[in-house]
Amino acid sequence: MQLQPIGVSNRLFYYMWGGEQAAFDICFHFALQEKLDEALLKSSAAKALQNFPEFAIRPVLHEGTVWAMENEAPLPFSPPEGQPLLYGTEETHGYPFVFRTGEQGFTFSYFHGLTDFHGIWGFLRTLLYYYAQGKGLPVEPEEGMRLEPDYPADELERLDPYRKFREEISLEKPPASSPVFQIPEESYPAETDYCTGYELRCPLGDFLAAAKAQQTSVSTFIALTAAKALAAVYEVGDQSIAIMLSAGMHPYYQTSTIVNFSDALTLRYDKQLRGLPQDKQGAALKAQLKAQLNREHFAPLIAGKTAMVDSFASSGMDICQWNQRFATAPKEPGTITLPLTYPGSLDPGPAFKPLLQEVTRLFCIRRFGEFGLAASTCDDTMYIRSCQRFDSPSIIKAMQKELEQAGLKPVFSQLPDYRGNQMDPEKLLRI
Repeated sequence: MQLQPIGVSNRLFYYMWGGEQAAFDICFHFALQEKLDEALLKSSAAKALQNFPEFAIRPVLHEGTVWAMENEAPLPFSPPEGQPLLYGTEETHGYPFVFRTGEQGFTFSYFHGLTDFHGIWGFLRTLLYYYAQGKGLPVEPEEGMRLEPDYPADELERLDPYRKFREEISLEKPPASSPVFQIPEESYPAETDYCTGYELRCPLGDFLAAAKAQQTSVSTFIALTAAKALAAVYEVGDQSIAIMLSAGMHPYYQTSTIVNFSDALTLRYDKQLRGLPQDKQGAALKAQLKAQLNREHFAPLIAGKTAMVDSFASSGMDICQWNQRFATAPKEPGTITLPLTYPGSLDPGPAFKPLLQEVTRLFCIRRFGEFGLAASTCDDTMYIRSCQRFDSPSIIKAMQKELEQAGLKPVFSQLPDYRGNQMDPEKLLRI
């Protein structure tokens, strides 16, 4: 048995997002054009995993924190319905992910402590490539797939890019945070094991044209729409509305690592921005985004996150003690209100159209705020989906009105309640 440390960013999720009611669960659903061949899916997933040894792991507790050990157990497959599962336990064969199969498709869910979108999408595209091949489709390898275990020769960069690229900067004076607007909704009790979800769908071409007309990008157009919706629904006053947008740091550090190497941009819809003419707000938010897409912005985040995890590990407290501290901590002023993820296209390419009907993505956050958005595109459709710990659809319906004012015709629907899988470090194997 050989143990290897888990990288800084991956480990932080185990510290801060653990707890039986505090999972950070991300789910992809693949709707197929024809009936699922479950045996082919299982063999395709096993072949893909051979090329991603970083994912063939079981998280374990060792010396008070989480490590990884090689996992050779069969991949976890479950029926489409059922109670939430505990990642990293026998319920998922020790893996921090699980497949659920149905007659016309499958879902893949994983704990964010495994990887970010950049890493998991390469794995899923590789799986789809093998599945399409098994169906006799003339598909060719594409960028982002990994057809052999090819990864950076630098072991530290491959497994812990935060430590590899840590910048030598002073963190004596961290940036001052200012209070931001909090959604005044009563969330479900922690014991409630599901999240409510709503969806808006728009034709992608129309959405891109509307963003261009607003002189902004797709991600900032979504952020602007959400911020304006919050301001329309609630009494925001002079408070800022902050949108946390996840961004991959790979292009700024020239690395192809597939473990977590994404961090946050913060877009602020404040009093000054709200005072601009409507046709200037999108460009102003886009300028905020562009100002943060550089190493100068990410360097203190890398250094700060590395120092934070080091301080946890050297504190003498077991990771489970930290986990419970964060899981039960009350929400503090200044917490970012709206997490938004926008990875872009989930369309694997034209050659896969005979195979795939639709690919959608949802994430389930517990205790990190009570509301979040996941936006993505597939083929000719833009999807905007909420995950929230309260029933009210008011924010999404206000976003629908904002998009209608921009000339779009978004279709609103309620999603089935999502029972996200969970991560509880207390339940991991102890070595």
